Amino acid sequence: MVRHARLTESYDWIVLGDSLPALLSAALVARMGLSVLLVGDGPEKKWKLSSNGQVIDPEPNFAVTVGHPEHRLGLAGNCLKTLRFMESDWSSVIVEDPSFQAITPRFRAGFHENVDATLRSALRETGPQDSVIRGLVDALRAATPPLLKFWETLPERLTLPVQEPFSSEDRSASSKKVARKPVSEVADEFQFRKELRRELPQDPLAHAWGETSAELRMLGASESEKEWVDAWLAGALGSEVPLQMAPFDVLQALAVSLAAVRFRGGMSAFRALLLRMLVRLGTHVVDAPVGVNRLFVEEGKILGVQLSGAENTRNVTRARGVLSSIHPERIRSWIEGAELRRPPVSMETELLRVTLAITVPKAGIPMGLSRRVVWKESGAPALEIERAIPGEYGFPLEGREYLFIRSCFPMEAQDWSIDRWRAVCERMFRQAGEILPFLEDHVERIFPDFRGPEFGSHWEEFYGAGKLSSSDLFRVPVSPAPKTALPRVEGLFHSHRLVAPALGAMGEWSEALNATAWIAHRSGLAGPLG
Repeated sequence: MVRHARLTESYDWIVLGDSLPALLSAALVARMGLSVLLVGDGPEKKWKLSSNGQVIDPEPNFAVTVGHPEHRLGLAGNCLKTLRFMESDWSSVIVEDPSFQAITPRFRAGFHENVDATLRSALRETGPQDSVIRGLVDALRAATPPLLKFWETLPERLTLPVQEPFSSEDRSASSKKVARKPVSEVADEFQFRKELRRELPQDPLAHAWGETSAELRMLGASESEKEWVDAWLAGALGSEVPLQMAPFDVLQALAVSLAAVRFRGGMSAFRALLLRMLVRLGTHVVDAPVGVNRLFVEEGKILGVQLSGAENTRNVTRARGVLSSIHPERIRSWIEGAELRRPPVSMETELLRVTLAITVPKAGIPMGLSRRVVWKESGAPALEIERAIPGEYGFPLEGREYLFIRSCFPMEAQDWSIDRWRAVCERMFRQAGEILPFLEDHVERIFPDFRGPEFGSHWEEFYGAGKLSSSDLFRVPVSPAPKTALPRVEGLFHSHRLVAPALGAMGEWSEALNATAWIAHRSGLAGPLG
């Protein structure tokens, strides 16, 4: 489907890819009255109905910075409020529930929006004695309000100040003693981290979580505590734990996740809402079969985009700026005008996410099981189990639930065979069965079905034809991309997790807002909110 297929010769802002931060940037720029073109990188609905009738959703249903107007809006939520996002849309799609359960071989504890509830859950497992986990929760209690405030006010920091008339009083301002600003009012990120550490409890176990340079192993955590932290962190980031994270990175990721939400119908439903809003704002939205063929750069500046499958493929659609949520390797290949010759997945920087989708009766779900569960054991990838209601995906199956079981794996071989992937799926199912007793007795439908001869065709249907290694939907960054992998072009911005994996989705939102501020300033406007 192609919307607004009649393209113009130039746009103020071209957005490549349909990640949530990219869609928000497109909406904000369109609201400024500037011309915007959005080129999607795939079908609108990311979830699929398989050949055996099973809904499979490969996207973790977890988005930070959104929030809800009846409680607290995050960075993205405040931007949506500026865009006059309808209250009916909030209530129909957003479910305010950031909590999840973390399970390790030794512990089972919840991570809750209420930090005191998290502490009670931790104390139930560890007892009242001091521990690295106890210190983390104490640090989290102190750090969450200023951290949420810092990121929520990012648009304000990116807005140019209004120039006030100069007065004689200003001349003597430099001679006055300036009081230290409260940590919530510090604008510089480096200074903010420094000030926030002063606000943490002076207890060594809590204060250590403000460290920005030391590695986690220096905290002296036991093996079981490391598993616990990794499980919480995987749940907070919605993906596998990035490498080489400092204690402050962990603290920030956990704090920001407390303003997270999930959606009825998964991320696909929220993405569709944002796309409809873009069309109302006048954005030109195109998707398959229209795609990017080339990116043109002239004298180190972005010039424009050549599209394939459109009427004007012979001409360059000019752009003042481009925001991309597409993988940087593909962006580089478009600039160089060559096929993507390098390995599609870097073994050092990325993992591949695989999802098993299962239909079970509600009677097969243990009492007290959270909507999201993260299992973690040392030396093994994290396993996420997400529960969903079929009706949210348009299938009113009474008394049934969907289970999406996800895990990430390194591409350590040139080519994984079907038999090897079958064994991987079987292990994922077996591990899930340790969390949900008698799971094998309750399965009504599973995809891909590793139990029979259909597995090969199922795998090819969803992950085949190179999709697993080429689609951003399945690729999970665990360390920053080398600087050489990110094309440095004036007017070209990358809103992708490879830029800053330790920030999780917050890194994508931050890059998108910084890019939006750039085009606003170039257009004579004060900031990203117009």
